[in-house]
Amino acid sequence: ITDNVDVNRTEMAAHYNRQLTVDSRLKLSAGLAMQEQESIYSHGYDYSNRDQLAAGKIEYQNAINQAHLVTLGLDHKNQKMRSQSDVLYSQMSLAKDNLNSQSFGAFVQDTWTLDDERELAAVIRVDDLTTRWSNLNESLHETVLAPRFFYRHIHNSILTSRLGAGIGYRTPLTLFESQHGTEHHGFIVDIKEIERAQSWYYSLLAQRHDDFFEVSTHFTQIENLAYGDDQSNANQPTVFRNANN
Repeated sequence: ITDNVDVNRTEMAAHYNRQLTVDSRLKLSAGLAMQEQESIYSHGYDYSNRDQLAAGKIEYQNAINQAHLVTLGLDHKNQKMRSQSDVLYSQMSLAKDNLNSQSFGAFVQDTWTLDDERELAAVIRVDDLTTRWSNLNESLHETVLAPRFFYRHIHNSILTSRLGAGIGYRTPLTLFESQHGTEHHGFIVDIKEIERAQSWYYSLLAQRHDDFFEVSTHFTQIENLAYGDDQSNANQPTVFRNANN
């Protein structure tokens, strides 16, 4: 007894760069990902979905002087997923896990070349995130602010250090797929927060002639981690919630 899952994915991307002046340029990028899934699970039921993600970004860079390169950017993502199941939806009358998710973001970055050996980059970005599970009567909307920093120090002709820190975030969407093959009592969404991650890393690189060596360390602390609370023993739907709720 096993699961039979067939996934087909198509991705497309386009990029355009234009040098506006000696000190400025414009960058445009767009992408599209389309995924189809057809599944028969060991429980004896079917499940399929169509997932489409479109994204676009525009960046403007300007070297205001020899030390500072400023980047302004806007980006947008839109995701739509629709699912079908004869057993789960038509026969058992469970709610579909259809979703619509979109984000609008803006950021400003200053890359500061302190001297020939040191470079510092600081980024601040704001994102407006919205996700709706229409058939599950649940939605999530939040505006987040995320600073990020990067520092590079060339110690000598062989050694270079890199240090980075920042905040990341995401709407928890991928966790739903992990439950499709293990649970068929339906889903309840009780997610109130997006997932947030505070991270930092350090790396030391050494390069000499044809040899390259790197040592690095990385730390991440995640808040509002989303998970599925399995209640199948009580014949109840799985409840998706944040770990701190």
